[in-house]
Amino acid sequence: MAGWRLILATLSLAPVFLRDFARHRFRWRDCRGSLVPGLLLGLHFASWNVGARLTPAANASLIVNLTPEIMPLVVYGMLRETLTRREGWATALAMTGMVLLGAGDFHFEPDWFLGDLVCFGSMIFFTFYLVFGRRHQAPTPWLYLVPLYAFGGLFTLLLGAAIDGSWGLFTWRESAFVLGLALIPTIVGHSILNRSMKVLRPQVVALFNLNQFIFAGVMAYLFFHELPGPALYVAAILLISAVWLAVMPARRQTLSALVE
Repeated sequence: MAGWRLILATLSLAPVFLRDFARHRFRWRDCRGSLVPGLLLGLHFASWNVGARLTPAANASLIVNLTPEIMPLVVYGMLRETLTRREGWATALAMTGMVLLGAGDFHFEPDWFLGDLVCFGSMIFFTFYLVFGRRHQAPTPWLYLVPLYAFGGLFTLLLGAAIDGSWGLFTWRESAFVLGLALIPTIVGHSILNRSMKVLRPQVVALFNLNQFIFAGVMAYLFFHELPGPALYVAAILLISAVWLAVMPARRQTLSALVE
């Protein structure tokens, strides 16, 4: 599933990649900058698919949302950028919300330790992959992202084939789900995340990304009629407040940088 969603994303974006490739006289060897982040994204997808099945959903969700705690260390190690005081307070506020959201359902059990560990590794892969998106030097986002998705997809398909001898062929119904993963979370979601890492502070991107649980709660209500508990509303208020606190210094900036 991880491999095919990336391959489908690559094929869908191939026209804009080829357009920019010719326009900027890009060379194939220039795609090497997408190799490592592509492998990291493939490892993130694959390990998350495995880890989320080895531990309760609350454990997996809380662990993968530790990105804002790890992001400052990775950003400093790779880019020598430091956390601002305002971002530090915003991160503390956001993590308080995440703990309130997941503490009641989080359980540490020896039987789930492997799943917890795999989810933690998946979160590390995701964090490093995002930081690579900040330092890439490709002329356009597509010249960076399309090879990245291609490398990640091929690597993950080969990894799956090596593990169980399968190329992950699906039924027509499952194929529709994988196509949905390619079009929405990958092409739309991850492309926006990588572009945001170039024009916004990394910690702001990490904090914004935490708010996905709010949309998950809305979708769970619309599709499965699940009513969220009080903790979700409290956590949502804390997360939204944290993002507002982190972006206050940039409140006069416009969205033009995102679409240049």
